[in-house]
Amino acid sequence: MKQKVIGHEQIKNIIKPEFIYIPLTDINNQNYKSVVKEGDYVSKNSIIGTNKDKSFNIYSPISGYVRKNIYKTISSGEVVECLTIENDFKEKYLRRSKTTPSYSENKFIKKLSKYGISSNFNDLPKYNPPKIKHLLVNTISFEPFVTCSEVLINNFCEEILWTIDYICEVLNISKAIIALGDDKRNLYTNISNHIGTYPNISIRKIKEERPIALEIKLINKIFGVRYKNSPLEKGIITTDISILYAIFEMLKYDKPLTEKIITITNPIIKESYNIKVKIGTSVSEIIDKLNLYRKLKKPMLIMDGLFKGKSVSTDDVIITSDINSVTLIENHYQKRLPCINCGKCIKVCPVFILPALIIKNKDNINRVQKLEIDKCIGCGLCSYICPSKIEVREILMSIREKVKEK
Repeated sequence: MKQKVIGHEQIKNIIKPEFIYIPLTDINNQNYKSVVKEGDYVSKNSIIGTNKDKSFNIYSPISGYVRKNIYKTISSGEVVECLTIENDFKEKYLRRSKTTPSYSENKFIKKLSKYGISSNFNDLPKYNPPKIKHLLVNTISFEPFVTCSEVLINNFCEEILWTIDYICEVLNISKAIIALGDDKRNLYTNISNHIGTYPNISIRKIKEERPIALEIKLINKIFGVRYKNSPLEKGIITTDISILYAIFEMLKYDKPLTEKIITITNPIIKESYNIKVKIGTSVSEIIDKLNLYRKLKKPMLIMDGLFKGKSVSTDDVIITSDINSVTLIENHYQKRLPCINCGKCIKVCPVFILPALIIKNKDNINRVQKLEIDKCIGCGLCSYICPSKIEVREILMSIREKVKEK
């Protein structure tokens, strides 16, 4: 039976939370310094925190009063200090320009950071490629149930194509390719109906198989090349639909990233919603408003997808800019068993590393470096396939962080 998607073509607004919680540490362990204090009044879209090392700002999604900082859970499962803002529901905002200025490449990249939009475009100064030849827009979802990209395309197709064209002009990219699953006929029709005025943008249909959504596999399929650390090494830059829409709002309305469109799903009752939420909203508030705990005796939350996501032990977790989905499932916890050396994690690995062997040598940093732990892309296929229910991905991510810290 197919998953029933309520409002598949519509976006449901859940944008009136009583409180907003903005983490001062993100999932990449980047720290932000608050520029407001308890008792201050903040306007919507005003700067409330900054990371001066990266010239990266965070903004208030609402207007209201700053309250005492408290600790909340983020998508990684960590509990971090958060700025707390009480909503006055007046939506008072800083007036911004609604004209689209012209940017140089450098100014465009700087504005992304200043407006809180983290993307592969921010990496351009780091790699300093001689020439970006292709912009690849990946619409193929690696995760089941996640349809927020499809809804964005169906609702804002012209806006997204305009943004792609604008980026190509600013970064002097000759061609953009939209990678689309070959079963997405409605999306193909919709894009085709709008694409005629953008000769530098084309659609590439791809057979949707689970690993193909991984960037490294998709690039090899389309361009026939492999890279070591980043597609920029091969003159290719990648992005997704949610980033493009955030950039559109930045360019057209001078709006920082303060809201997200995400998919929230309860597969047990076969209901899925694509919702617009304020960044900093507690997931518990969203679930209550949608009544999504029905038929779940012992619910568990998976943040950002069944494969690459992370299970969290509480629904008091905060929506952050990296989150695209929340999935509610029954917690049928199975006790983890010892590795049986079946080799399934090795066979399924899309980047051809040896997960089981890396884990066995986790205390030997030099050894795991030789086993190329840095190639791990965190896809989660190893955890999914493991018959012993070992959280292989989580262990590999932990080992990779230790190697980076060395």
